[in-house]
Amino acid sequence: MSTVAPSDSLRERKKLAQRLSIINEALALIGQHGINNMTIDAICERAGISRKTFYNYYGTRHDLLFDICVSRTLDLVKGSVDEALAVFREISRLTDAGFSLIPLGGGSDGKSPLVKFSGNPHSPSKLTFSPL
Repeated sequence: MSTVAPSDSLRERKKLAQRLSIINEALALIGQHGINNMTIDAICERAGISRKTFYNYYGTRHDLLFDICVSRTLDLVKGSVDEALAVFREISRLTDAGFSLIPLGGGSDGKSPLVKFSGNPHSPSKLTFSPL
């Protein structure tokens, strides 16, 4: 979900908290009753807000569902990027430590072939692998 920078105002933090409450209650209702039976009235009741407050955040139920889908997708992408960066940092750490050979699985003889790194380990576009 979205995060708020520490410098954001109290008002912005409260708005984010209310939006997250609406999303969480909608997800709970979807889990209990299915997406077709999730109503704005039920979300408002669970979140302790009026319909007017709901409409301050979302124009329709579909806008809420779209926001949920987009935010969940962004969370998944961020997780994938974070994981890829962690792997890249580990490769960089190893190459910085002087390792130039790394075994990679999949050789036709059942053994792992070796590759050599060349290029700049801090720039993925300039890092190349060559079979030995």
